[in-house]
Amino acid sequence: MTKSDRRIPFRRSLRKNAERGSQTLDKFSDRLQTITRLCKKNKLRFVAANIPRRYASTVYSKGLEKLDSINADAKRWIVPHPMVYDSTLKCYTDIFKKAEGHRGQNLPKSQAVKDVTMAHFILKN
Repeated sequence: MTKSDRRIPFRRSLRKNAERGSQTLDKFSDRLQTITRLCKKNKLRFVAANIPRRYASTVYSKGLEKLDSINADAKRWIVPHPMVYDSTLKCYTDIFKKAEGHRGQNLPKSQAVKDVTMAHFILKN
């Protein structure tokens, strides 16, 4: 998985390098090159499903509500809002307990927005 906002530059780079017959992907790591080769060889789709780190960080530092104020273009890379957050789920209560309440519910909410965004893009693609 990679960040959803890297999907377009990744596909452009993949297409450009395929046209040139190049084995390298500009600006992308060896890990992504390996995954790309595997996908091409097996005719699999590459799905960029992770929320961009800056938006998960925004949730952590300012709360889930802050995502309502980002521009429409940026909202393409995250799960549609409003997102339902269930603070009673064990995975999120565990995060909250292990963080000893640091940042209140924002830490588990930032994980929840990562989880829900990934699920959204996987199902969409």
